Amino acid sequence: MKNHQLMRATLEELAPLRWLWQRVGFTTVELEKSLTDFYLLIDDDHNLLAALAVQFRQKDAFLHHLAFSWDDPEEALQILLWKRLKILLTNRGVHRVWTREAAPSWKQTFFEKPTAEQSSLAPELSTPKQPGLQIHLTRDPLATKLIEKKLAELAAEREISDQQLASRTLWTRRVAYALSFLFIAWLMYFTLRGFFALPRLR
Repeated sequence: MKNHQLMRATLEELAPLRWLWQRVGFTTVELEKSLTDFYLLIDDDHNLLAALAVQFRQKDAFLHHLAFSWDDPEEALQILLWKRLKILLTNRGVHRVWTREAAPSWKQTFFEKPTAEQSSLAPELSTPKQPGLQIHLTRDPLATKLIEKKLAELAAEREISDQQLASRTLWTRRVAYALSFLFIAWLMYFTLRGFFALPRLR
């Protein structure tokens, strides 16, 4: 399964997607409206193995309408799909992944019931009042806070450095203007002095 890939659905994949949705009993008309939310797992021969919708909301993602092309898919395939998904989610900067329809192996390995505090962060699209909501943290909360703190410190240091640079630049310009003024005044002085000295030379 090394060459299997995850791709975003387009109109070209609508026909096999319709077949998959009908096979598992989904309402195809409604799902077609959100076609571009779906990601497909395909093999080397471009056969559709699995599909699910991923909705992004800033640092959150909600997974829904997961479907495989056959009943009782192998755990290896489920894990492969998750690995491909995690790359996508990480690249999109997602911190929290929510779902109600994860494969059994996902719920045992990757997802867990959210705490009350985590549930308060659930995006509206996941309708948190409904039961069965699961969460997966793609980033450790403590590590994320430390990184954000460090980035804030670096930004503050950068701002101070920029202010110091701007101050030095302003001082340098003022010195340059002063020297230029003195040079021009010196040049005018000797020019006028030479001009008034001309009659004496005659």
